[in-house]
Amino acid sequence: MSDGDGFTLRLVFEGICAFVPDSPFFYRDGQGKSQAGNPSSLAVLLPDVRSAGIANWETQPAGKVEDPCYRASHAPLLSLNPGNVAGSSGMLVHGFFNDPQTGEMRVLHVLDNEALTFGDGTSVWPQLSFESTIPDPETLPLPGTCPQLRSSLWWLPRLSEISPAHQWCDARLLTAPPAKFKELGVACRIDVPGGHLSTAAFNKDGTEFWNYGSVTRGADGKLQYPPDDLQVWRKAIGNEILCEIEIPDTEVVLNLVNKGGASASASATLRPGADGIVEVRIANAELDAVILRPESLPSATPLPDADFQAFYPFATASETTPWPAPLFSSDPRPGIHAKPCSGGAFSGSRVGPAAKAAKGSKAAKAAKP
Repeated sequence: MSDGDGFTLRLVFEGICAFVPDSPFFYRDGQGKSQAGNPSSLAVLLPDVRSAGIANWETQPAGKVEDPCYRASHAPLLSLNPGNVAGSSGMLVHGFFNDPQTGEMRVLHVLDNEALTFGDGTSVWPQLSFESTIPDPETLPLPGTCPQLRSSLWWLPRLSEISPAHQWCDARLLTAPPAKFKELGVACRIDVPGGHLSTAAFNKDGTEFWNYGSVTRGADGKLQYPPDDLQVWRKAIGNEILCEIEIPDTEVVLNLVNKGGASASASATLRPGADGIVEVRIANAELDAVILRPESLPSATPLPDADFQAFYPFATASETTPWPAPLFSSDPRPGIHAKPCSGGAFSGSRVGPAAKAAKGSKAAKAAKP
């Protein structure tokens, strides 16, 4: 990379993306009041949900079930403006499309069990920061029109509030080589070197809020919802997250490492256009939602939304299912935009029970005479 006036690298995340900071974005103090944290690093994990799946409360229905809840296939995608690509090495282009919102041409790359990084490892990146405004009162369910509150990361669903036992990500996922991604259920891991995080867009533009909870099926096959006092979150959902990184050079290299390791890696050199911006969009969403206009989308799968259940296998907990999911919103009208298809934030990472057991087994074997 050469010296220059610099530009802005915009990473836009949407769909089923797990955000794993090294410490919580928000936490509760000794008095139970929410406070903003101070994480210094971030990894984003895309669960591999390319195969459709049934909701885990549907695995053993006790009776006849009409309209079972399921997760449709989601494509892990990287998209770029071809005008920002100054050159590439080994990076496959799997398709082209015109962005349904802006009309600009985008190139698509399917993230097939790959690790994504930026730069050559020697660059100095800006410190990680995030929009941290907390509503007053913090029970406020909607962001309203205040720009500072609307951009707060407060609206990114947090496992610490939705299912506290699952708030810690398995630390192995943050260091595993791409050769292990398939068995770990990871489509892609993105190491975010720094920059400023904020909420860029909401489900239903932030005009409705969502309740989460665990559901089951009764003997008659009908869904049984938890009582109101056991339903949680009750906030709007920010389902598009932006990270803006000021790059003090004229270009940046995007690196992709697959199961073949460094020798089989691919890269693309990115440079800004006249606007001084390079936008990299990373989605883990239904393909139709990425490339088609909203009015042409097919009908949504039934609520509750099983999409959110993709995050729980990444957690250290071994709690019994069914896992909490978005049940319904404050706007009960049906429609193709009913499901949030949101990301989820962990509080950080820890060594999971499986890794501890494996470590203990190795130690026991080593101790044998």
